[in-house]
Amino acid sequence: MVLLVRSDEKASPRPLPPQGTKEDDDARLPRGLKLCVILLSLILSILLVALDMTVIATTIPQITDEFQSLEQVGWYGSAYFLTCAAFQSVWGKAYTYFDTKATFTVGVAFFEIGTLICALSPNSTTFIVGRATTGIGGAALASGAFSIVAKIVTPKKRSMYIGFMGATFGKFKQFTVTSSLIVMIGIASVVGPLIGGFFTEYTKGSPYSGWRCCFWINVPIGILASLITVFFFHPPPSRYGSMCLREKILHMDLFGVAPLLTSMVLFLLAMRWGGTILPWSSRQVIGALAGSLICLLIFITVEWSSGEKAMMQWRFFKKYAILLNLAYVFFLSGLYMPAVYFISIQFQALEGIHPAQAGLQLIPLVLCVSIGTIIANTSISKLGWPELWLLSGPILATSGALLVYKLGSGANVERWILFQIVLGFGVGFALQTPMSINQSLVKAEDIPAIVGITLFFEMSGASLLITSCDAAFSNRLVVSLKQSNSTIDSTSVIESGAGHLRTFFNSDDLDAVLNAYQDGLNATYLVMSICGCITVGISLLSILRTKTRQSLLSV
Repeated sequence: MVLLVRSDEKASPRPLPPQGTKEDDDARLPRGLKLCVILLSLILSILLVALDMTVIATTIPQITDEFQSLEQVGWYGSAYFLTCAAFQSVWGKAYTYFDTKATFTVGVAFFEIGTLICALSPNSTTFIVGRATTGIGGAALASGAFSIVAKIVTPKKRSMYIGFMGATFGKFKQFTVTSSLIVMIGIASVVGPLIGGFFTEYTKGSPYSGWRCCFWINVPIGILASLITVFFFHPPPSRYGSMCLREKILHMDLFGVAPLLTSMVLFLLAMRWGGTILPWSSRQVIGALAGSLICLLIFITVEWSSGEKAMMQWRFFKKYAILLNLAYVFFLSGLYMPAVYFISIQFQALEGIHPAQAGLQLIPLVLCVSIGTIIANTSISKLGWPELWLLSGPILATSGALLVYKLGSGANVERWILFQIVLGFGVGFALQTPMSINQSLVKAEDIPAIVGITLFFEMSGASLLITSCDAAFSNRLVVSLKQSNSTIDSTSVIESGAGHLRTFFNSDDLDAVLNAYQDGLNATYLVMSICGCITVGISLLSILRTKTRQSLLSV
């Protein structure tokens, strides 16, 4: 019989005590121009991470045209979010136990390699591999920004500089810190689709132009950020320098990442195959879903046995409020990110507009998300009342998704703008509220850990539900074509891509194809609406539980 022993009960090497006095440490910190240059590299790195979340939204129809890969649309967004989520904790611990400069440089290398793979990809599979590799590097850049700021400024000034990079600080029961990605994601959400649409439409003419420019521009920015870090950033030696390599690797919880990543990939494969390539009842699809569940159970077992070395410490999940907030942000993110990707397909495939114009027409959605986030964070910081945003946000977002679902093709621009505003403000009001609440529920030293866990659930929701929406889109498109009694083969529609339907199909077949597209997109909007309804239910549970506890305590 094998006994499962929690590894936090084992002795592990203690970190080396800090060397020198506080005054000596402060004297070694960069100042003036050197400090500004390092901060510039961190801002650029965070901007790259956030930009890669949305930049392909307006390029997807052209990518599917070139690769004839409409059925793989979900992977283009999911692959990035999948690895970015799974490796958040790994990189965070790497910055703790290894040299900060070397770790950041390795992270930039992953990001740049992934970017180059995307820019040079000859087919859809290679492009997806590039997106996944970029996500691994993106997780390193996001974690590295926090770690480097902590080592270049004094604690008294740290909040100011993290705020300069995008964080929001304030009072809410206790000192809380929201993700430093908030403002940068807001900027990138607005700029990303515009950049993608501009490059796709106005830089055509060679195999290395068009949508590929969205990735080429990342290369010099990433190299600049890396060079600045190498030549200007000189961190103190790691406090864990005496710890053996094996112990450092164990602390990174790679054994937990492997089954988690496998579980998520198997789920995505099942969504990819089901209904279009293979029947849902096929052995391959059922096997993928069963394998996903088994790997998830293995991950849970590994995390439980790893104790404080785990990617997700179980002590956080003992708090019911934190569990509700994690489920909340998972489904809300699953409403928002599919909207960015599939509304862009709606504009280009059904409304027949160009990529640059599609980027402009997405501005009401992404801009209102950014404004709504700032309003909610400011309100919570100054006044409290997170319940207001916790409930009103998903109600508005779900209403917006349902309005988009009922809208259909051929609607005027004014209605599209109005419905995107409703959806955008709803998501913005609610998306970062669970982050603020979760931080208020833990001790100050646990804030980085709970931020990482919350970001993991947010990105996982985006990854898994983008692919689920893609499965709904493809399945409904195939069924609609069959019901139309058209002679068009669904395979030819899927392989044609979404950017040039009107040139690929003749007038006799085009109506059936466009109707099938609209039915498929409506299926994705319905999945988004269901995610919104679940989020509303979770917010009601959270509010009712809070009120019940307050009533019991007052008795």
